[in-house]
Amino acid sequence: MYLPSQDAAALPRTPYGRPDDDAGGEALNGDAQADLLVVGGGVTGLSLALHAARQGQRVRVAEAHCVGWGASGRNSGHVPAATRLEPAEILRVYGPHYGPRIVEASRAAPDLVFGLVDEYGMDARPVRSGGLQAAHSPRALERLARRVDDLARLGHRVELLDAPRTTAMIGSGPGVYCGAVFDPRAGTIDPLAYTRGLARAAADAGAAIHERTRVRALERDGGGWLAACGGGRIRAERVVLCTNGYSDRLRADLWRSIVALRAYQFVSAPLPGELRRAILPGGQGLTDTRRLMSGVRLHPDGRLHFSGQGPLFGAEREPGIAASLARIHALFPQLEGVVAVDYWWSGWMAMNRESAWKLHEPEPGLFAVLGCNGRGLGLGTVFGRELAAFLGGRPADELAMPFQPLRPIPGHALRALGVGAVYQYYRLRDALETPRR
Repeated sequence: MYLPSQDAAALPRTPYGRPDDDAGGEALNGDAQADLLVVGGGVTGLSLALHAARQGQRVRVAEAHCVGWGASGRNSGHVPAATRLEPAEILRVYGPHYGPRIVEASRAAPDLVFGLVDEYGMDARPVRSGGLQAAHSPRALERLARRVDDLARLGHRVELLDAPRTTAMIGSGPGVYCGAVFDPRAGTIDPLAYTRGLARAAADAGAAIHERTRVRALERDGGGWLAACGGGRIRAERVVLCTNGYSDRLRADLWRSIVALRAYQFVSAPLPGELRRAILPGGQGLTDTRRLMSGVRLHPDGRLHFSGQGPLFGAEREPGIAASLARIHALFPQLEGVVAVDYWWSGWMAMNRESAWKLHEPEPGLFAVLGCNGRGLGLGTVFGRELAAFLGGRPADELAMPFQPLRPIPGHALRALGVGAVYQYYRLRDALETPRR
C-alpha cells in the first residue's frame, strides 16, 4: 500500500512562504548527541524544540525533507480556538480534571500562535479578525447554540449569529446557512512561514535543525536511544515522535493508531475587485458544520482558497475539481462562471477514533504526540509546549492533556475500504441534512 512518506520530496506550489525562504537546516553528517531528539520538522515538533531549548535542553530535530514539508506547510492556515470535539463532549470524555484544561488550551491556542509570531517577528501574514463556523442545517444550528452556552458556562465568549448576519459576514447566497458562530479569538496565518519561523526561533534558542535527515531506525541504547538517520547517528536521552499523518515507517503501533487521509486544497485566480470585497469582507476564515472538509478563506491578493474533494488514499493524482467548485458555486452563486481553480495541492492528516490529539509514551523515554484531526496549527503548538514542560520536570497530571496508551484501530489494514464507506455515508448525510434552496 502507498505510504504518505513516499510523496515527492519537493514542496508543492501553494500561496505560502517564498521559494528562497527556508529554515537553514543542514543534513546530519556524522554522529551527534542530544538530551532530546525530535523526529519531525512540523509545527508540533518545532514548538517542542523551541520550548525545550529555551529551558536549556540540548535539542536536535530530524526532518526527512525540509521544514514544513508535511501537513504543517500544506494546510489551510486556519487557527481556530477549538478542537474537533464539542466542549460538552470533551468534559464527558476527559472528566473534571483534564476536560476543562483541554477546553482552556484550545481557547488559548491562537494567543500562543499569534504571540510567537509577534515575539519572533515571523513573516507569517497573520490575520486575527476572528473565525466563522456556519450551520448547514437547523439541527446543526442547535448544536452551535449549545456550544455557545457551554462555553459561556466555562467563561468563554463566542457569538451566535442569525441567518441574515451570517449571510452578510460570509457574502454567501441567501439561505445557504441557517446561522453561525463567530469566535473573535480565531484567525488565519501562512502556515509554512509560521513553521519555518518556529524552526529559526528554535535554532536561535540553541536547537540543531537537521533537514534531509530521515530517521531510519530507533533502538535502545543503555538508558537512552540511538537513532540511525541521514548520514550518521544521534544518541539522545529521550526521543519524541512528531510525525502525525506521516508516521508510517518507524513504529507499527503508532501507525496503526491513526488513519492518514489525503486532504486537498484549491486556490483560484484573483477575484475581480467587486467580488473580492463582497466575500468574507471582514477577513475571517470560514468552516461549516458539514462532516466533510469545508474550509474557505480569502488571501490578500484576492485568491479564494478552499478545501475540497479527492482520492483519500494512494499516490497524489487529479482531485475532484468539478465537485469542489460546485460546492463553492452553491455557497457563492455570484462566482459561477467567474471563479476557476488556478492550482491545487494535497497533504496527509492524521485521524483517529476519538477525533482528538493524543500523547503517548510507548516505551520509557520514547514519546509521541499525534492525531491532529484537522486542528494542527494551534493545538500542535500548544501540545509541543506542554510536552516540553513535562520533559523539563512538570508532573504529568499538571499537563493540559493526559498520556494515553496506544490503541490500534481495528481492521487497520482494511482502512481504505472502511473509510471510503464512511466518506460516502458522510456525503449522503450532509446532502440530506442541507435544506434545498
